[in-house]
Amino acid sequence: MLRHAGMSERSFRRHFHGETGMTWQDWIAQARLFHAANLLAEGQRVTDVAADVGYASLSAFAKAFTNLMGISPVRFRDL
Repeated sequence: MLRHAGMSERSFRRHFHGETGMTWQDWIAQARLFHAANLLAEGQRVTDVAADVGYASLSAFAKAFTNLMGISPVRFRDL
């Protein structure tokens, strides 16, 4: 993809940060957690959602989700 854009990965990451104020890694992590929120809103189990969005540890998922959303995944699902 970057080859088609005519830039290196390093240039892409630098420009991405300049435009969004976020690192590429932080943006990806946030996108995964927003996707998790959608899955939880559908009523899916927290354990399944954590695995579906790429977390190997339920506790790591719960901590990241709570830090971003301000509410635990279980409480979010049960709203």
